[in-house]
Formats: sequence, C-alpha cells, structure tokens
Amino acid sequence: MPGTVKFCRGNVVAPDDLVDHYGTDTVRTFLMFFARWEQGGPWNSRGLEGAARWLKRVWCLFNEEVEDGAGGAAVERNLRRKVHQTVRQVTSDFERFQFNTLIAALMELLNEMVQARTDGAVGTDAWREAQDIYLRLLAPVAPTTRRRKSSPWRPRVPVASPTAKRSRR
Repeated sequence: MPGTVKFCRGNVVAPDDLVDHYGTDTVRTFLMFFARWEQGGPWNSRGLEGAARWLKRVWCLFNEEVEDGAGGAAVERNLRRKVHQTVRQVTSDFERFQFNTLIAALMELLNEMVQARTDGAVGTDAWREAQDIYLRLLAPVAPTTRRRKSSPWRPRVPVASPTAKRSRR
C-alpha cells in the first residue's frame, strides 16, 4: 500500500521510546486516531502532540475545581442530547473498528462539556451523567488516564467496552 509504514531497515519506530516520552495512553490514542485502522497511513510522530493535548484537556476538565452553577434547563438538555448522540456514535464506531471517528466524537463531546461548564452545568445531574458516561467511553481509548480520572467518582458499574451489555438485577 502506498503511503503506509513499511517495516524495512531504518523505518521502524521504537514504541518504548514514545511510551517513555508521552505515556501509554497518548501513544495508544494516536495510533487509534491518526488513520483508519484498516488502511494505516504515513507515520508522523508530530501527531502525538495532538493526542497529548486532547488527553490533557480531558484531564483538566475532570480535575479543575469549578464552582457549581445554575445553567438552566436548556443547558442541561443540550448537554444530555450531545452525550446521547455521542454514545450512539461511539458505539457504532467501536463495532465497526472506526477508532479515528470514535475519538473525534469524544473530542466533540469534550468541547460541548467545556461549553456546558462555562454555561453553568457543573453540579447538575446532567453534568454528573456526562462525566460518568465520558469516562466509560474513554476507557477503551485511554484506560490508564480513565482510571486516574475516575478515582474520585468510583463508577457504580465496572467499565467495559461501550458496547458491553449490562445485566439488570
């Protein structure tokens, strides 16, 4: 395939060096995002910076202290709508191994959550639901980051893939 990484002499990137520098979740996210899974693409380590910036934004959203707000019904409704659209998109993408668009959907939801935080959604049921669901959707992409972020919240249901079916008791 033209334009894909060829494993010939001198064209191999040592993943250990990248993991040491960026961390496992950043490298994993980059590998899932930079090209369609089945097509591959030209290797460019500069793309790792974008994955690192996204994970840092996620970390900041979940760990910065922000006072509870009073965003109102419209803010909560918009946030819930975007969360549920993202669940549908991520589930579909995960089943089809389209990890790049799965991550793009998570990036869009992150932007919506940042806006909702600005609009006063922090502290509402919709905000807590969005945080919980975001962490569950993030788990297959960045499991180490997800575990660190979720420690203050301790989800009630163990995290599995977004398509796993939960048994009802």
